[in-house]
Amino acid sequence: MDNLLVIGCGGIGSWFIDSLCRQFLTAQISLGTVAIADGDIVESSQLEYQNFTNLQIGSNKAIVLSERYEAFGIVPIDSYIAEESILDDYDLFILCVDNEPIRKLLCNYCFSNNRNFLDLRATGRKIMVLPKMTLEENLKFITDDTTHYSCQEPIDKEKNTFQNGNHVAAEIGIQMLLNIQRGLKNRPVTLLI
Repeated sequence: MDNLLVIGCGGIGSWFIDSLCRQFLTAQISLGTVAIADGDIVESSQLEYQNFTNLQIGSNKAIVLSERYEAFGIVPIDSYIAEESILDDYDLFILCVDNEPIRKLLCNYCFSNNRNFLDLRATGRKIMVLPKMTLEENLKFITDDTTHYSCQEPIDKEKNTFQNGNHVAAEIGIQMLLNIQRGLKNRPVTLLI
C-alpha cells in the first residue's frame, strides 16, 4: 500500500482530506500511512472557503484536520515542507500548496525518486489538476514566482464573494487518486467554470 502525503491543508487540501476520508468509509481507496503537512494556522478570513470553524482560528491547520479525522489515522506534520528528506517515507503525494518553490521541490524529488504525485490548483473559477507526466511537462507549469497566493481571486475576496473552484479541484484530485489505485491513466485537467 502506498503511503500518502498531502502537502497543504488550506482551500483545496482541507476539502481533499474530507473527501478522502469519505472514500475510506466506502472502502474505495486503500492507503498505508496518510500524513498531512502545513505550517499555516487557521485565519478568520479563510473560513468562507476552507474546511475550518471559528473555534479553530489560530490553530495549526494540519493538527486541526488530523484531530477531526482522527478515526482515519491521519498523521499531522505541523510545518512547511522545506527539505527532501521529509519526503522519503512516502510513495505518493498530493500537492495542494499555494507556492511555487515547494511545488518545484516536490516535482524534482518525485522524478528523481520514481514517486507519483498529483498537483491540485484553483484560483477562483480557474482550475488545473496535473498528474505526473514528464519532468519537462510538469515543470513548464511551475514559475519562479515566490509569492504565496490564494485559491480565491483577490477581487472576489474584496467583494466577499467566494468561488468553489477549490472544491472542484479537490474532487478531481480524489477521482485521479482513484484512477491511480485502479491502474487507470490520468490526464491533465484545466477548467474555467
